[in-house]
Amino acid sequence: MNYLNRYEDQTLNDVKPFDTLNPTVENFAEVIFNDLRYHSELIENNIILQKLEVSEGPTRTYIIINDDI
Repeated sequence: MNYLNRYEDQTLNDVKPFDTLNPTVENFAEVIFNDLRYHSELIENNIILQKLEVSEGPTRTYIIINDDI
């Protein structure tokens, strides 16, 4: 998916909105979840984002579940 390419090989602090928003695992997960939830490529293919799990390491994971469905 092209959307995620903006983060590949980048420092999060240099990528919007993280140039002004602290790039914590929680903030990153929420931004990605909200962007993908309404991403036109997914909507056109009738795909619904149900769950997003972002891990910072083996002991720190942040999970968001879509309650809208």
